[in-house]
Amino acid sequence: MSSAVLSAPVTKAFGQVTITASRAVDGGYAINVFTGAVRHSALCYTTADRELYRARYAAIRDAALAGKPAEQIAAGINGQASAAVDSAERIVDNVLAELAAHGRHRQVRPTMAGAHLAAPSDPAQRVLRAAHANGGTIARSKAATVVQLQSLARKGLVTLNYQSGTGRRRVVESATLTEHGRKAVA
Repeated sequence: MSSAVLSAPVTKAFGQVTITASRAVDGGYAINVFTGAVRHSALCYTTADRELYRARYAAIRDAALAGKPAEQIAAGINGQASAAVDSAERIVDNVLAELAAHGRHRQVRPTMAGAHLAAPSDPAQRVLRAAHANGGTIARSKAATVVQLQSLARKGLVTLNYQSGTGRRRVVESATLTEHGRKAVA
């Protein structure tokens, strides 16, 4: 977001805290908070969403009018964000623990476009159902192509099995459902 200011900033004092609000050239909104000449970067905020901007401004203003110092205002406002970050960190820790318990690294690299995060396509669902019907394993065939098997492996739904005796070249022979894959089929 650009920091170039579109209009003259509006500065208002609320107790010991001074809030400067401005609108950026690209349509975003910025809040800068000062106590005297000291800028409190923990309270400064920039967003393109007008409702978030107004809510943040109101929260800072109301806390300042209640006589809270800037440090206490920052702790109150940023405490909610800290809780969200802590929750995300727990999710990442759980996923890493699950991968460690799985005992393997990812066989197929994720795509930059995020295709590994998308739900399996209908043909991929058919491959999963066929593997489930076969006792959890499906051989590479016209019905289960290498591309489909790699896509399912990228999503963590199957583990690829390679042909032996092919040297350094890894040739996919079949795929076995993972626990995550079994849950997706059920």
